[in-house]
Order: sequence, then structure tokens, then C-alpha cells
Amino acid sequence: KDAAPVSVQKDDKVPTPKADALKGDGALFDDTSATSATVESLELPVPSATKGVQYTLTSAAADKAPQGWTLQGSTDGKEWK
Repeated sequence: KDAAPVSVQKDDKVPTPKADALKGDGALFDDTSATSATVESLELPVPSATKGVQYTLTSAAADKAPQGWTLQGSTDGKEWK
């Protein structure tokens, strides 16, 4: 009932999220699967006191899509949960 959709976009149009708390340049922040980047770890530039309601992970190539990921948060930038 409360599950998010499998995919936000079914075509090649840039998605228009309700609100985008993340601001950044390049492939990791451009809201399209037409570009790609490889990372093992990333600290997201989230403003303080931001409430995450939904997030998306988009892959440029299905065969290189992550098998899983972990989203962690920290109040001090040192200890993560």
C-alpha cells in the first residue's frame, strides 16, 4: 500500500521530484540515467535538519546496477547508523 513505485520514470525524460534536498553537479545529481558515475562511498550534501521521505537510485546500465546499498545517517559526522 505505501510502497514507492519500482521506477519513477518509464521514459528518458528528466524526473521532476516533489522536492530535491540534494544540490550538486555532475552525474550523481543530474536526475537522469543517461550519465553514469562509479562510487564506493559518498557523503551526500544534505542540509541540516532535512527529513528524508523518499530517495531514488538510478542506474545507467542494468548489468552494472548495485545489488544493494546502505543509507546511513549521522548527527556528528563520525558515528553512522
